[in-house]
Amino acid sequence: MTTASRPIRLITVLRWPLGIALVSWRYLWRTTPLHRSGEDGSTADLPEHWDTEDDLNGRRQGLAAGVGPLLHRCYTVQIAHSLMSPATLMETVSANLNRAAPEMTVFRKIHGADGPLRQGDEFVVRMPGPWDGPVRVVEQDATSFQLATLHGHLEAGQITFRAVRDGDELRFEIESWARAGDRLSHLLYNRLRLAKEIQLNMWTHFCVRTAALAGGRPRGGVTIHTRRLDWPPPGVTLRSADVDRHDCDRRDNSSFDFVFTPAIRPVLRLVAVSPATTGVDITPTHVLIRFGWWRISLERSNVRTATVSGPFAPWKALGPRMSLADRGLTLGTNSDRAVCLTMWHPIAGLLPAWLLRHPNLTLTVERPDELAALLNSS
Repeated sequence: MTTASRPIRLITVLRWPLGIALVSWRYLWRTTPLHRSGEDGSTADLPEHWDTEDDLNGRRQGLAAGVGPLLHRCYTVQIAHSLMSPATLMETVSANLNRAAPEMTVFRKIHGADGPLRQGDEFVVRMPGPWDGPVRVVEQDATSFQLATLHGHLEAGQITFRAVRDGDELRFEIESWARAGDRLSHLLYNRLRLAKEIQLNMWTHFCVRTAALAGGRPRGGVTIHTRRLDWPPPGVTLRSADVDRHDCDRRDNSSFDFVFTPAIRPVLRLVAVSPATTGVDITPTHVLIRFGWWRISLERSNVRTATVSGPFAPWKALGPRMSLADRGLTLGTNSDRAVCLTMWHPIAGLLPAWLLRHPNLTLTVERPDELAALLNSS
């Protein structure tokens, strides 16, 4: 971890409690009207080229990799009394996404040059707790840009931000095509509706803040229209490679699955840990880890050593657990072999960083020797 990044991370962590309280207060007492509507969708709701998406070296989490129905959603705000052009507004928004994001959400660039947003840039969208969402800029022009989800995100799909001139006003839109990223997210979003309300609050707040950045005000509030399409879409034949990707082995050399002891699978499912909700992905700058309810993003430069160890006593290696001796974190699915990462600076894991940090991390993944060699070569 670089010296410059440490204050940024500390500021992010300190903003969480205040951000949650502030956004919750605004959610309960907001005065901007929200106009919500929904209806059944059709194959017309599929985004262009959805079945031939560039997989970004195997790291893109496209629609076919998701779980549950497709939700095609559009958030729209009419901005009155703004002197900005659509291009100027989008330049302002993309220059610093955090100016429009809610206080509890932080866009942190992990790949790409400093400065304005460019195609190919990668971000981790940080939210309270270990729920980081990696995304990449896949399209950009003067009046719009699009983000695609990467492995480890709670959703699978893409989202587009755009501004257009509408008579004497500006119209700002956020259009998303998304399915739940895994079965746990499907439960939280489509069954319990918890994640759905959090997401709705986040993007409506983004619309209102964008109106303020434009120097105008929302006219008529924010409109949210949702079209729901069951998966697979009727009349659409999926390629064999797109069918239930969660149950397929990932062959990319920068992706590592967890190896499960069969007898422990039912127990681990109690905390949403299964082959479908776990994995480790290596980017040029970060290690992205999914483990059931937990998402961890750590900088490769923060990995001091990576060593292979094992076997272990089962009670010391299975499930998410913390060592009382040194606060080391284990994300374990078998007791045979694992990679142990020691850190230059302790990381967040089980709890937000302001509550607990871990000096080392043990992962029971496939090809542990290969993962250790990859990280030691950084």
